[in-house]
Amino acid sequence: MTDINPHWSTNTYWTDALDEYHSLRATGKDSLNIDLNALENMIFDGDSPAYKLVEAMMSVAEHEGYEGHRGAPRLVLALLLLIQNKCPAQN
Repeated sequence: MTDINPHWSTNTYWTDALDEYHSLRATGKDSLNIDLNALENMIFDGDSPAYKLVEAMMSVAEHEGYEGHRGAPRLVLALLLLIQNKCPAQN
């Protein structure tokens, strides 16, 4: 496979979100809150994290097959944090 996708870890969109996720966990936070109505309004937009995730996961497949695709769970954690930031639940 040719290297057409830069590795996801070179994109601050993902690494900043993953860092923020780890920072939240370090403070003892144990849950995320997502407004499902806001999520449904946002998720189908072409610039939503869902579509950006496709490219990032392609880079996992391309660059990390020999490592067991270890970036996939990291990207999911980052995705959840990004979704919460875009669609915070109103308590």
